Amino acid sequence: MQAQQTKRELDSLLSILPVEINSTKTFNKLMLIDFGQFQTYNQLDKEYLRQENQFSSAVKWAMKYGNEELVIKAKLALFFFYSANRKDELSIEKGTELLKFENSLTEDEMLKLVLRLQGTYKSIEAYNEIVKLLPYLEKYVYNKMDLGLEEPRKSAELGWAFFHTRNYAAAAEQFLAEANYFDKRNLSKVVVASMINNAGLSYAKIGNYEKAKESYTLALIKLNEAEVGSDKLNSKEYISYFKEVVLGSSAEIDFKNGNYESALPVFKRLITLSRSPDIKDKFKEHQSQFFVSEIYSNMNYPSLALKYLDSAATNVENITDRRIKIEELRGKIYLQLGDTNASVAVFRNAQRLSDSIQQVQISRDNMVAQAKYLSLERDKELDEIKEEIILKDKLNKYQWYAIFLSLFLIAIIGYYYFISLRSNRIINGQKVNLEASVKEKEILLKEIHHRVKNNLQVITGLLQLQSKKTDSPAMLLALQDSQRQVNSMALVHEMLFQQEDQSLVPMSTYLTKLTNQLLYSLSSKNITAKTSIEETIELSINKAIPLGLILSELLSNTYKYAFDENEGLVTVALVKNAPFMYTFKYSDNGKGLPSNFNMKSQKTLGFRLLHMLAEELGGEILIDGISGLKIEVNFKDENSNG
Repeated sequence: MQAQQTKRELDSLLSILPVEINSTKTFNKLMLIDFGQFQTYNQLDKEYLRQENQFSSAVKWAMKYGNEELVIKAKLALFFFYSANRKDELSIEKGTELLKFENSLTEDEMLKLVLRLQGTYKSIEAYNEIVKLLPYLEKYVYNKMDLGLEEPRKSAELGWAFFHTRNYAAAAEQFLAEANYFDKRNLSKVVVASMINNAGLSYAKIGNYEKAKESYTLALIKLNEAEVGSDKLNSKEYISYFKEVVLGSSAEIDFKNGNYESALPVFKRLITLSRSPDIKDKFKEHQSQFFVSEIYSNMNYPSLALKYLDSAATNVENITDRRIKIEELRGKIYLQLGDTNASVAVFRNAQRLSDSIQQVQISRDNMVAQAKYLSLERDKELDEIKEEIILKDKLNKYQWYAIFLSLFLIAIIGYYYFISLRSNRIINGQKVNLEASVKEKEILLKEIHHRVKNNLQVITGLLQLQSKKTDSPAMLLALQDSQRQVNSMALVHEMLFQQEDQSLVPMSTYLTKLTNQLLYSLSSKNITAKTSIEETIELSINKAIPLGLILSELLSNTYKYAFDENEGLVTVALVKNAPFMYTFKYSDNGKGLPSNFNMKSQKTLGFRLLHMLAEELGGEILIDGISGLKIEVNFKDENSNG
């Protein structure tokens, strides 16, 4: 009968019951309803207020006159009511409270409770809470499904939860688990390729480009094995399109490494294919347009860059990470076009959007923390109800002469319990506030790196504008050198903003990307660079910035003085010698230094700058100018990853 109820029948039943549930009869009738058939109302609607009062009063009645079972049943009904009406904070509060009473609920009730909580966390993008919900999902959802695909559903769910919480290594593991499940059972090769591609995206997020490229290659192999089917996912058109999507994922790595010529045609093909009637993938279309715009900007074609950026901005929501990136790139392009006023206005708008997103994230985190804190308070109320019920049962067994003694003892216990309860509430409240404060400070630190990066980009643009106005070759060289030095500092802050750890810089990614960017800006000579940096080395920002400035100065000097011809080889290396001890090595196969060269007697700005930067590192610089230039800087970083 319960399963046959419709939403209209449920509303009719609730309208017959009184607004205030105050008897066993009305309580039992209320508990007969099918919780899955709740109507969704506006929170100011009279019917919403009526039903909320019915379920709230049922909880109060059960707490006063019922037992633990009735209290939990009433709270479960109230949870489903709030969940159906999208009252997220109240749903999280009630749901988290009910999870503590797992043993008092049926398996079906736990399954519905866990799925509703999972849906609420998804809707507010609280993916870290979904990860915490995993033990319940495994016990009541994944392990109970008889669909034959429970494991891949579990792996996909976890993969995206880990991805959105920036635990990219765990995300890659889950995506590959799903791909392996489908592949072993010879199921859809398109799904296999999709999950392997997702794993590649996860590896790319942590800078492991080698594994990412391997994943993309394997995804293409699986797509070549795919059999054409009648559904859209396995159609010939979609398989061809998804091959280009995988190539686009690989092109993102080429783009990050400065290989613009190889990445550009891939993104242009994706724009065309994503618009086709059989595909219509707006997200991929706009993403590809953005990459093309950024490539043209880096290649110093601002007019083309602005054209593609305007297309990418179409239909993008006003407050999203994508909108912020679009506005930041627009500000950079305006600087390249010489429109400083428009650039400053756009950067300010991007900052306002960023502040809005950060505020939404802080509010979300505070909402979840507050709901969990209130849930703990409700747990204590249920514990108090338990004690009251046990006490009633015991009082019926004792003689009257023992009642007074029992009451006296209860009063003493209650007094100390009250003191303990009050202390625990204060501690729990302080803990919630402290967690919210730490989260807010992490967001603020990330925002500082973001703003510093934007300010350095503005400075670079101003230097670029000034270089276009000068007729002095010496002044032009000085301005270009300054641009490169500022860019090397901006790159550090950009990487810190994009990663979870705000204190350490992954040097393999930083030095490789910086080398490629500098060589691209010095493209009039065919200079090849070879980098050898241990992937595990992560340095503090105080060591990474001067090291980047040293590399920038050395590459600039190599470009100017090392090669009479237009070809040459540069080698950049960073090795770890002992815990917290490192050696930076730089060499070129140019004409080297004069035989009478003496570092201490040099008065040129370049060598003085190298000496000052080595001192800032707290290290020692060694120079060998025979058979090309060889430079070593030995230094210590106690704040590195060891």
